[in-house]
Amino acid sequence: MTLLNKKITIGILLILQFMASVTMSMVFSLAPSITSFYDLPSSNATFLNLGFVAAGLLSPIFGYLADKRGTKSILIGGTFIFVLGHLLAAFSSTVLMYFSARFLVGLGYFAILGLIVSYLSKFLDHKHMGNTSAFLKLSFALGVFVSPILASSIVEATSFQFLYLCLFGLSVVLWLALFMIPHVSSSHQDHLTLIDLKLLLKDKTVRRFLGVSLATGLPGVIFFNFLSVFLSEKGYSQIEISSIYSMIGLGSIASAFVIFFLNKRFGMTKLFQGGLYVALVGLIPMVSLNPLIIIPVSVVFSLGYDTIVGLINPMLAVRYSRQSGTVIMLMSLTGAVYGLLVNGFGPLFYQSFGFLGMILLCLFGTFVGTLFLHSTLNEV
Repeated sequence: MTLLNKKITIGILLILQFMASVTMSMVFSLAPSITSFYDLPSSNATFLNLGFVAAGLLSPIFGYLADKRGTKSILIGGTFIFVLGHLLAAFSSTVLMYFSARFLVGLGYFAILGLIVSYLSKFLDHKHMGNTSAFLKLSFALGVFVSPILASSIVEATSFQFLYLCLFGLSVVLWLALFMIPHVSSSHQDHLTLIDLKLLLKDKTVRRFLGVSLATGLPGVIFFNFLSVFLSEKGYSQIEISSIYSMIGLGSIASAFVIFFLNKRFGMTKLFQGGLYVALVGLIPMVSLNPLIIIPVSVVFSLGYDTIVGLINPMLAVRYSRQSGTVIMLMSLTGAVYGLLVNGFGPLFYQSFGFLGMILLCLFGTFVGTLFLHSTLNEV
């Protein structure tokens, strides 16, 4: 394969990663607008996202099939589901239709994010995975950065259904582009069997990382879901909230450069650990409940948190190269479990304990994750 073809393949996957990021992150800042359209209290916004996060419970199926039948074909299938979800969302006139649409989008989202890393771990030399993870993180971070303002502008000028129609058109183009990327299939003896899957689940390190993923996934799921609700209650307008989310995206962009420039010096595992410490530094001042403090330190939290998110999948893809799809999707499963719980019970918890209660939960998850990670990394 020529260098140009490799660059085109990586470029397609980076754009697809960007697209998935936009779809995921835009709903956080748009929560007030979406709940207003469906005539729901703003604190119940996460109920509308239950379908999206519930889809993550099925993510291990994509990983297993990718390891067994080939990553490219399953990635194409997952992206097609992603396309269908946007089409349904564009014509959703009821809560049930939107819930179903977000479920389909979620299925595609979890397949895309996990299988892109799995694909690249087989497509590229493992010595390049550190830098590759930085580019993936940057692509994701740019989606986080531009989606609030871009989505808010389109919604205010038209409607959020038109926004989904635009996303549908773009996702169709990317789905068709995936047919051009090469296969990264392995030989028959490398295909994953159910016995291999059982042995994988018995692996101590895999189980430890599942625990770390559960603990460290909690802060991001809670904070980004409920910050817009908190700011809306404080009197911030939709465009102001979207601008704040875009500003927070700067921390996510910075995490990509941290990974790119520091991974060779310190290694992915050390950077992962450092990301947790930075996230703690960003969370602690938020207990003041002062928006003027919360907004700037959110950038610090985003820097630490997205460093974690950007590294865990590449770390596992390198360690478990043969079963990378399955292992990564198991990580996605833990995130989906948390997402389902937070989106289902979060509004009730928020109404009882407010944003302070949510921040304390974030601190708890980060602190526990830091302690548990210390023993886990000693095994890696």
